[in-house]
Amino acid sequence: MKLETNPSSFLSDNIASMFWQNRKAMAIICAIAFVCSVVVSFLITPKYKATTIMFTNLNNNIGHSIISPLPDARDYMAFGEEKACEQMIQVLSSQAVMRVMMKKYDLMHYYKIAPDEPAKYSLLKYYYTEEFKFDITEYQSIEVDVEDAKPEMAAIMANGVVQVADSIYGDLLKQHAVKAFEVAKMQRDSANKEISKLEDSMTVYRKKGMMNYKDQVKELTRGYSDAIVKGSPANEKEIEDKLQPFEEYGKQYSYYYNALLDRYTIMQQLDQSYVEAKANVEKAITPFFVVEKAITPDKKYSPVRWLIVVGGTFAGLIFGFFLLLVIKRFSSENNSAL
Repeated sequence: MKLETNPSSFLSDNIASMFWQNRKAMAIICAIAFVCSVVVSFLITPKYKATTIMFTNLNNNIGHSIISPLPDARDYMAFGEEKACEQMIQVLSSQAVMRVMMKKYDLMHYYKIAPDEPAKYSLLKYYYTEEFKFDITEYQSIEVDVEDAKPEMAAIMANGVVQVADSIYGDLLKQHAVKAFEVAKMQRDSANKEISKLEDSMTVYRKKGMMNYKDQVKELTRGYSDAIVKGSPANEKEIEDKLQPFEEYGKQYSYYYNALLDRYTIMQQLDQSYVEAKANVEKAITPFFVVEKAITPDKKYSPVRWLIVVGGTFAGLIFGFFLLLVIKRFSSENNSAL
């Protein structure tokens, strides 16, 4: 095949002219690239993509959301927040989820990873990362995509990985809720014991007729004054006897009375915490809501054969052009040397 070369015009030749002058060679190169691209496109195993879409729950503390009267109690029905989505993607991408998926679907065998392969878990991680994709959409939802050569398996694993993440995340929330409940119960029981002791101490004073220090002392003092004014020694003596416990035990009574009021206030808070923690243990809200389950795809996702063929042919055309430039340059250098 004869190539047109001209040393003096190597850099200034018109590209179109160069293509035309070497059109046969370029046609052969493009034809070879086309055939190779077609062969390669049919050698690539086709894959199907199944998609599950879900929204994350903003609040997993159902007890606080329902029971608490405070304005900071978040709506347990609300969903879709970037931070919550990022946390859920961390769970979906975690080693824990991957290992459960490995056991559930025998992924080592499915991806043909040898049991004695030293780097089998690294290979599994590679396949898991390549075939399982987790992204946050513009609507603050999570899109779970699974690609596989078998369309049924793609759908099964797209739904399965969501179920596994739900189970693992739910277990984590359950463990946290149980610990929180144990702490709330311990504090509540401890406060109950303190209140019982204080009430026992108050019973001693109540038996002495001390029910309400301020009101009783006020009324008895007024009655004592009236008895003095009226000149009634019997009434004076009776009131003095009633005032005597307040004079003798008034300080201790006030201490236990105020302490008991404080404990009652604290107990109200502990009771609410206990009820909230108990509600979280008995019933937890799923960390996300699935709005679209994956179904068996009926159309291949990859490869896009026409794109491979067009791209391969174009790449062959570019390669052929640069190959001709290299050949032309070497031919020019050889002619100059002669």
